Amino acid sequence: MTTYGLSAAGLIVPRQADFLEIIQGEFDARLTALGFTQLPDYDHDTFEGEITEIMAQLLGQQSEYDQAVYDARSPGNATGIQLDSLALIAGVTRNAATYGTATGTITGTVGTIIVQGKLIEWGGDAGDARWALTDDITIPASGTITSTWQAVEKGEIIATTGDTVTIVTPVSGWTSVSFAADATPGNELETDAALRVRRQQSLQRSGARNSAALLAALLDLDFVTGAVVLTNRTAASVTTDGITLDAYTVGCVVAPSTITTTQKAEVVAAIYDSLGVTDGTGGTNLGTVTKSDGRVETIYYSLAANSNVTVDFTLAMESGYVAADVEDALEELVSDYFLTLSVGATVYPSPLIALAMSLDGIANVNALLLNGGASAVTHTAVQLPVLSTFSVA
Repeated sequence: MTTYGLSAAGLIVPRQADFLEIIQGEFDARLTALGFTQLPDYDHDTFEGEITEIMAQLLGQQSEYDQAVYDARSPGNATGIQLDSLALIAGVTRNAATYGTATGTITGTVGTIIVQGKLIEWGGDAGDARWALTDDITIPASGTITSTWQAVEKGEIIATTGDTVTIVTPVSGWTSVSFAADATPGNELETDAALRVRRQQSLQRSGARNSAALLAALLDLDFVTGAVVLTNRTAASVTTDGITLDAYTVGCVVAPSTITTTQKAEVVAAIYDSLGVTDGTGGTNLGTVTKSDGRVETIYYSLAANSNVTVDFTLAMESGYVAADVEDALEELVSDYFLTLSVGATVYPSPLIALAMSLDGIANVNALLLNGGASAVTHTAVQLPVLSTFSVA
């Protein structure tokens, strides 16, 4: 007989079918103890059958809730707010979604005042993403003025110089706004998968100053989407994963490559604080740290460039389904998977195939091409794999 409850083996809860068997068995036993010789008929069309099934169903649902709460104690099973709580215990908070920003040029009649909050439409999936002016401006004698804009919605809104710009809240004397550079996208709310990875890596941090603590410190920066730390413990210069390191140096690679000057300073500070030294770093970028004694020291690091990966599925569909039925759901799963990949990661076909097979309607993955080939796509430590294009057929 199964023993239910919490034990050294974990939590074992009865299912609906188990509850039905227990309830009916207990009912029969009590009636027998009272001297009844004719026991109830538990067929579906009887009162006894219906009432015991209802009871078992409700208790089975409660068991599922209990199991879910128990499972949520594990980072691998926890989601949403439960995962946030587990991460917070380790000193890690979920990276919030952020707003995109852009710098443009407003053209119009001299003396025209355009107040903060005026809206334009520019970029986005449907070309209708809205951006708000961040400060009041007055058009000067030149007829043009630099302006700063912030996306109305948080997240990774893509707006490029080739996209049409439309004034949503017109002002008399305001002729146009143009952009000489693409917008800097905001960040999406950190996914559960990415938070699990960052929480695990943060546990490597210790009081000692080492490469694991340095990696955790870099990943704690909310704008960092990936990082890797390489070490050269030899007396000779070596080139590893695209980075040349002098003897006895540490190389840090950070993504994305589009971080701002202020964010670069935060990267340099994290490296200095974690290593406790100002020499022994290698990379293609440099920054400075001013020590408490006023001395300025140099820190080297590298920025990872995006490596675009194309993903093309050929699917065998179950009866009644076509590939278009699952395209959006599968693309979302694949996109989330790429967000979990860090700098230098290899993109393997098998996890992507497993994601496809988890969806209803897909009978089999007949082919999966990554960058046009059937093999895994490898990267060096100065490359961050990102999803470029996605298709199903």
